[in-house]
Amino acid sequence: MTESAKPHWYGKILSSANSLAEEFGLDDFSTKRLRDYAVSIAKEQYQVGNKCGAAWAFQQARQRSGT
Repeated sequence: MTESAKPHWYGKILSSANSLAEEFGLDDFSTKRLRDYAVSIAKEQYQVGNKCGAAWAFQQARQRSGT
């Protein structure tokens, strides 16, 4: 995915991680590890939220159809 095609949240996470890394004086390797960690947590939380949202939507559809 190109930099311009990446979602806005992705850029915000990277920017925040880079700011923290600079503030804490992390080296390049540690900065990359921090960015990777932050993005992996965000992806995991998105997947959990998406799964919960889908379950809620299916439940609402079942309730409306009366089954």
